[in-house]
Amino acid sequence: MPSLMDDILKDAMNKGEFDNLPGAGKPLKLDNDPHTPAELRMAYKLLKDNDLPPDWIAGGKEIDATRDQLRDDLRKAVRRYRGELHDAARSDQPEQGRLRVEGRFATTVDGLRDRAKALNRLVLNFNLKAPQGVAHKPMFDFEREYQQLK
Repeated sequence: MPSLMDDILKDAMNKGEFDNLPGAGKPLKLDNDPHTPAELRMAYKLLKDNDLPPDWIAGGKEIDATRDQLRDDLRKAVRRYRGELHDAARSDQPEQGRLRVEGRFATTVDGLRDRAKALNRLVLNFNLKAPQGVAHKPMFDFEREYQQLK
């Protein structure tokens, strides 16, 4: 339900009362971000002027990409494991095939678990570096993700 203020602003916009304001049609100057600590403003301005994001922004993108890749690799590993188990069960020596498949899969899972630990170190580093007010990245719960796929 629109408020009285919403109705007043909408009416003013329809009448064109905001059309001739100073700076209309020009980009906003957002160089003086009041949420950026004073001691970081110059550094952020230099980064912005040179089209470089702050390291915590680049780190956040790296974390998101790494998390997506890790989930995808875990899904593929579980799918491949199931397929290989099925093939081993239909082979001439099903028990030996199953043991071989389970050994390879355990090694793969250990490698993925190590990658999750490395990702969580990146997440912790990001959460410590990100300025106040920026949402923290969640840790990657490998065991939960793995159990959901099993």
